[in-house]
Amino acid sequence: MFSLIKLYLIKGISLLLFFVFNVQYSSAQQNVSISDSPTTPHPSSVLDISSTTKGLLIPRMTSVQRLAIVNPTNALMVFDTDSSCILFYQSAVSDWYSMCDYTQGPVGPQGDPGTFVDNAVVNGSGDLIITLSDGTVINAGHVLGTDGVNGTNGVDGTNGTNGVDGTNGIDGQDGADGNGIATIVDNGDNTITITLDDGQSTTYTTGQDGADGVNGTNGVDGTNGTNGVDGTNGIDGQDGADGNGIATIVDNGDNTITITLDDGQSATYTTGQDGVDGVNGTNGVDGQDGVDGQDGTSWTLTTPSFNADGTVVVDGTSGSGGPVTSSAGAWLTSGNTATSTNYIGTNNAIDFRTFTNGLERMTVESNGRVGIGTTTPDADLHSEGTFRITAGGDQFQKLNVAYEVGGFTFLDI
Repeated sequence: MFSLIKLYLIKGISLLLFFVFNVQYSSAQQNVSISDSPTTPHPSSVLDISSTTKGLLIPRMTSVQRLAIVNPTNALMVFDTDSSCILFYQSAVSDWYSMCDYTQGPVGPQGDPGTFVDNAVVNGSGDLIITLSDGTVINAGHVLGTDGVNGTNGVDGTNGTNGVDGTNGIDGQDGADGNGIATIVDNGDNTITITLDDGQSTTYTTGQDGADGVNGTNGVDGTNGTNGVDGTNGIDGQDGADGNGIATIVDNGDNTITITLDDGQSATYTTGQDGVDGVNGTNGVDGQDGVDGQDGTSWTLTTPSFNADGTVVVDGTSGSGGPVTSSAGAWLTSGNTATSTNYIGTNNAIDFRTFTNGLERMTVESNGRVGIGTTTPDADLHSEGTFRITAGGDQFQKLNVAYEVGGFTFLDI
């Protein structure tokens, strides 16, 4: 008997797959959520996608184009526009399977259409009139009778076993290096030069020289007469005050640094601009030179280092006032010891883009849409090209397929 029922074409799907970036989770997280509103991903999923207004697009192609794919991998999935069905490749049998009917065998060649039922109606007398595709009309006899008694409901089947958990996805790409301090050089002329990682450098004036020491008291004149005994040498002059050196240098995180001297005076400078010249000290009264005072404390800056959280430490020899740690941090190429407030992304309405080999591979638009293989996604998740779903083995375990016929219906396969 000819079948009168054909399977409706599936128009929409809902799939689970993984990609690293989002953006608001730290690099230690093992799963990601993409949705219309902030949602915690289910712990059993690698990627949890939810939306009530949008779907997920996968590659679409004809049967000829699908069969022309070279060496397709296990679980490769496409939408066949000729059959209007989703098909996936099973490497164990080297063939494609249609998700319109998962119980079928391998997809065979196109068969002879043969003679089929073109129309079937019940006439006013209750006879079933069947018209075949070759024009033959068959009266199958009287088919209308009184309604039979409803049968009892069958026993519910047992629940199927849970599918095998999917493997963890690959880690996302490292974020771009921060622009930290590369070197700090003491120029030996009461100035220091700070050079950043991007090559920009600025020279700052350090503390002024200490004031001259007080002149020593003149010795007592000897008694006049025959050359008397020379008078006692005058008392040595007092030691000069220590130089007013730099106590701390603080990076304020807003393109300014604050330099504090040993005497407590401090000034804030914009990175890149020269500091204001200090006021010239009043000239001391000329007198006899006393013994030179002891040199003020000297120190040398060392090469800065980075903490595990990305902050910069600047230190020096004894007397420098170091170490000094910056309040802001950079993202290290070797990874950071992150906190719950750390993230990689943008703080304004600019898209977040990731590159490899100089090419843009993934785009997260400021409106939350994610594009893989495309820079202009038109859905919450838009992928251009093929992709694979792995479910713990070569066999496809379970897939939720959604299609719309006057509303959403879900079919577990």
